[in-house]
Amino acid sequence: MPRHELSQFAREAGFPFHIQAGVTLEEGERENVDFAVLLFVLGGEGSCVTEAGETPLHRGDVLVLPQGSRYALTQKPVLNACVLRFQPDALLENKTALPPLPEYHSLFYAPGIPRVCRPEGPDWINGEYALDEMLRESREKREGWRWVLLGRLLCLTAMVCRIFSREKGMEEEAEPLKKALRWLNVHFTEEITLEQLAELAGVSSRHLDRLFTAEFQMTPKQYLIKLRMDKARTLLARTRRSVTDIAFECGYTDSNYFARVFRKECGMPPQQYRKTLPGSGKNAE
Repeated sequence: MPRHELSQFAREAGFPFHIQAGVTLEEGERENVDFAVLLFVLGGEGSCVTEAGETPLHRGDVLVLPQGSRYALTQKPVLNACVLRFQPDALLENKTALPPLPEYHSLFYAPGIPRVCRPEGPDWINGEYALDEMLRESREKREGWRWVLLGRLLCLTAMVCRIFSREKGMEEEAEPLKKALRWLNVHFTEEITLEQLAELAGVSSRHLDRLFTAEFQMTPKQYLIKLRMDKARTLLARTRRSVTDIAFECGYTDSNYFARVFRKECGMPPQQYRKTLPGSGKNAE
């Protein structure tokens, strides 16, 4: 397996950076020993294969390969990309003036874990412009070209870090909702207050209410009622059980209250609903 160092790509001594554009297929497995990779997919399709598995690549994707990663690139039938190779430490030499952004270390220092993001329209357009500018500067090598390249590289790495940080925040934001849903979908016939459900999810009841409203356009209580009514309609249609038994089965201890809730949610009493379904209530459990 070839082991590549940045010096094999970078021609400028002491300048820990390299940019390459065009079709970038590297046959066989590689190891980027002392550098990280940002690969912008400009066209075509392909994939990146690492010990963690195969990661598909399409136009608009940005692949992050941390320093020390072992990888292989494939193309279907062609992968048109622009590759940036750089040493992560080089961007943090002046740590006082340039502290690392959130996600920087996890993105560029965790070998074997490729990450892919898809910049939104304005970010992708700005990214393509920055790549074009970097390629032009690396060709023409006008005065100050190294400053321009490093400045553009800082902007691109900052953009990628922001995207992953935002995605991580969205995942963390969604986790309390997932916890609440997992409990409700299994235990919806059991009694639980909003406060208890919020405690189980690890957030305040007000925050949990906001999460449900944003995702489902209903409160946790309304979501719980929906689950119970779905089950009630199924039992009314497929069994001969009494309304009282169905009420208990759905988590209600008062059949009259159950009937009122059912009428409000379904537009008619349980008995009438059963009569509207041909053959409903005639099948044994």
